Amino acid sequence: QQQLAPLRLAEANLLQAAKDEARDKLAVLQARAERRPERDVKQARKWGSALSEAVAKQAREAAAALAEQEPPCAATELAREAQQQVQEALEAHGKAEAELQRQAAAQEQHSLMMQAEAVAQAQALAEAQAQALSEAQAQAELVAEMQQQLQAEVQKAAAAQEVLEAAAAERQGGRAPGR
Repeated sequence: QQQLAPLRLAEANLLQAAKDEARDKLAVLQARAERRPERDVKQARKWGSALSEAVAKQAREAAAALAEQEPPCAATELAREAQQQVQEALEAHGKAEAELQRQAAAQEQHSLMMQAEAVAQAQALAEAQAQALSEAQAQAELVAEMQQQLQAEVQKAAAAQEVLEAAAAERQGGRAPGR
């Protein structure tokens, strides 16, 4: 019993360490997964906004330049062209944002799979440690049993030795007067 208590304590410590390690890895992976998609979406919005503003600015400048050179009918046509360019830019921005969202979702899924794999590895490690500890306990119990058997044999041998010594003493006691 005294030998099993330290083994049980060691088993509990190993299991707790494995759980702590798995929890720490999971927290790190979750933190990474939460940061990346937000940055990509913000970047896509900034890019789209900047592109829209640049196209709109170019369209206004072109419209102003042509308005001075051409009759009013040309200004209307130029406005239509500018509107079409802005619409095309917005569509391109929408496609880019959708692609970034798809990539973010794929990254998140990959991160979750990595987390699941890390948890599975931690569980496998904990199970292996528990198995090793169980085997060590079984070996300790076997050693304890063998020690008990050896002690019993030593006691038997000691008792037999006492009997032999008593018989030898008795023989020597019986021969001494006869000499």
